[in-house]
Amino acid sequence: MLPTYKSGYFDNLRRITLRELAGTLNLQPFNCKGAFKKGTEKILGELVGCPLRVPFGCFIFC
Repeated sequence: MLPTYKSGYFDNLRRITLRELAGTLNLQPFNCKGAFKKGTEKILGELVGCPLRVPFGCFIFC
């Protein structure tokens, strides 16, 4: 997630496209997007103090 953040992917006006970022990470764009989703879910889960999830990506808020 850190290289993604530092590259400007999450900026309002993105400085890099998903395809470009995936290329720098030696990943396919589809795999790169999935990794971002998983990383974001993990970070948010830890932030709210409840990293548990139920199917379909929904969080269980403690």
